[in-house]
Amino acid sequence: MTKKITIPAIIVFIAAILIYSIGSVSVAYADSELEFDKTYVLDDLEGSAVDGVPFNVADYPYSVNKDAEMLSFVEYCYSPYDNLRENYGLYIYLYNPALLDVSDSSCMVELGIGVSTETAMSYDKYYLKIVSKSTGIEANRFIKFKVLGINNFITDLNSDCRQYYISGLELVTYGSVEAVEYEVSQLYSFTGYAKGYGPGSDNTSTLVWNSQKFDSIEITGLSDRQTVYRDNLNNENITSHNQVNGVYFSLDNKYFLDYGYLQKIKADWYEYRTNPIIVVNNNDVYNALKPWLGVDNGGYTDSLNYALVAGRVYTNNGGGLLTPGSQHYSWSYNAFIGKSGTVTPIVYSSDEQISKLSWLLYRSGDISNNYRISENELKSYINQYNSSHQNSIIVDGSVKYSADLFNSNVGAGRSAGHNIYEFDAEADKFNFVEYDPDSSTYNSWERLLGAFGWSAEKTTALKNQSPIFIIDGSNIESCFIGSASEVAERLLCDVDEVSSFETYCRSEVSRGKKVVHFRFACTEYFAKEVEVYKDNGTGAREEGQAFLAQENVFLNFDIISLTFNDNGVQHVVPVVMDPVDIISDIVGPVILDNDEWQEVLKIIIAILLGVILLVLLYPILPYLIKGIVWVITLPFKLIKSIINVVSSESKNKRE
Repeated sequence: MTKKITIPAIIVFIAAILIYSIGSVSVAYADSELEFDKTYVLDDLEGSAVDGVPFNVADYPYSVNKDAEMLSFVEYCYSPYDNLRENYGLYIYLYNPALLDVSDSSCMVELGIGVSTETAMSYDKYYLKIVSKSTGIEANRFIKFKVLGINNFITDLNSDCRQYYISGLELVTYGSVEAVEYEVSQLYSFTGYAKGYGPGSDNTSTLVWNSQKFDSIEITGLSDRQTVYRDNLNNENITSHNQVNGVYFSLDNKYFLDYGYLQKIKADWYEYRTNPIIVVNNNDVYNALKPWLGVDNGGYTDSLNYALVAGRVYTNNGGGLLTPGSQHYSWSYNAFIGKSGTVTPIVYSSDEQISKLSWLLYRSGDISNNYRISENELKSYINQYNSSHQNSIIVDGSVKYSADLFNSNVGAGRSAGHNIYEFDAEADKFNFVEYDPDSSTYNSWERLLGAFGWSAEKTTALKNQSPIFIIDGSNIESCFIGSASEVAERLLCDVDEVSSFETYCRSEVSRGKKVVHFRFACTEYFAKEVEVYKDNGTGAREEGQAFLAQENVFLNFDIISLTFNDNGVQHVVPVVMDPVDIISDIVGPVILDNDEWQEVLKIIIAILLGVILLVLLYPILPYLIKGIVWVITLPFKLIKSIINVVSSESKNKRE
C-alpha cells in the first residue's frame, strides 16, 4: 500500500553542504576534497535542527507501527563548471522507525528536474545506494542514501536555480519481492553555490535552498484492476493469439478541468516471456515429471518414462520396408529424436526440443475448451518454485523470480528486461493485429476447407486503438451495452473481467470521476494441445489431457507520470503507486477429439461437395431429372412390354 512521508525542514543540513561553520553549528568537514559518501549519517544529523528544534535521537524512537519518514534532500557541491563537478552528489536521509531491512541497492527515488515552480519537465526513477546506516543502539534507524545516475540530467539543470521534484521513494526490503512507494511530493530549490564551486570569490558560500509541496496523483489497487484481451480463443485451428494487457484507475475530474485532456502516460516495467507452462490432468504423469522440474535432461533421457509432444505430424513416405517414415513435432520434451527401427524405420524430429521443464501444474478433470489457470495460482507457483529451486535469478534492481521460469524472447519489436516508455493517446494508436493467423500452418483438412472460402477468424476489435481510453458519464452506457462477450471485445478485456470492470467504472463515474483504461502492450499468447507418451514417444498415448501456454509478463509495472494538454500547454503530474507484477491468467486451447473432428469435417465436406455439384448441374437439371426418371422407369416399361407380348401370344393360341 502506498504510504505518505512527512518532510520536516532541516535547515542546518546547509552546513554539511557549505563545508564550513555557520553560527553556533560546528561542522567538522572543512576539506573541500571531502568524500561525502563516507560521512556517518548521525554525524551529519548531529547539530542540525528539525522545524527549529535541535535534532535529538531520542525524538526518533523505534516503532513498528510508524512509517518511514524522509528527513531531507541534500545537494552537495554543485558547480556550473564542468571541471568542478567531480564531488557533485545528491543525498537523501531517511528515518526508519520500524527498522526495515532496506535493500542496499534496490531502492529508488522518482525525481523530476524543473524549469519553474509549477511542474517538472519529466519524471524518471533513479536507484539509491545506501552509503551510511546508523549503528549501535540506533542500528538501522537512520539511513543515508546517495542518488545514482545523476549525470543523466546534470546538463538539464538550471545552474542559477536547480529544482528537484521528488514525488516518491520506492523502498524494497530484503525477503520481499514487492516494492512500496512512499509519497514525498516535495520540490527542493537550490540557488547559489558552495564555497569554492561558484563564480567569484572562493572565500564565501552563496548557497541557499528552500522546499515546497507540489501536486501528485496517488494510484492504488492496480493488483486487482488489470485487464487482458485475447482474440480467436475459441478457434481450435489457431495457436497464436494477440494479447492486449491493460490496467484501469480513476482520476478526479479536477485534473481535466485544470490541465486539459490526458495526452500521455509514462510507465516502466521489466518484460519477460514465460517458458512453456505445462498443465496435465493425469496424476501419474504429474508425479513422474515433477522430480525433473529445473533439471536439464540433455534433451532426452531414458530415466524418465514419459515424453511430451505438440503439433505431431506422421508421414509414411509411401516407400518399401526400408524407406523410412517420419514423425515430426513442433515442440517436444524428452521425446526421442533420431531414427528408430531397422525394418520399418521412423525418423523422429522436432522444431523446438526443450531440455528443462520449469512450469508444471496438475488439474484433475476436464481441462479442454479454454480451461483457465488464474493469475493468483501462477504467482503462487512462482513463489513455491523459488523456494525449492535455487538457480539463476532475474534481477530488476532486486532479486525477483527464478530465471528458470522466463526467457527473453518477448517478440519482434519488443525489448526484454527493463522498459520505459511514454505513451501518447494519438501518436501511439495501435493496430493490435501483429499475430494474424498463418494459413501455411493449417492441416490438410483446413486447407481443403479453405478452398471453399473458409478462413481463420479475424477481428477488427484490435485496429486503430488508443493506448489511453477514458470512460466517463458521456460514454459509460455505450461502453457496457450488450452481452459480456460484446463488452469484452469493445473494451479489450476478458469476459470474466467485465463484471468487476463495470462495477468499478459505474461507482467512480457516479462520484464525478473519470476512469482511465491504459492498454500498454500487445504481445503473443500461445496455447496448444500436448500429447503425453509413455516409453519416450515410442509407445501408446496415455489417457488424459495436457496443454502448454506461453505469455509475456510485466514485472514491477509502474506508472511514473501523467501528462495533460490544455490547448497545447502540457502539464506533467507525477504518479505515486506501488509497482505491481502483471501476470495474466492462462487459458488452454479448444481441444476436440481428433477422430470426432475428422468425422465432422468429412460430413461438412460431403455436404459442400453435394451443394457444389447441385449448383453446377442446375442448368440441365430438368433434362437430368427426366433422364433419371426415364432410366428408372425403363425396366418397368420393358417388363410391361414383355407382359403385353406374352399376354397377346397366349390369347392368339386360345383363339
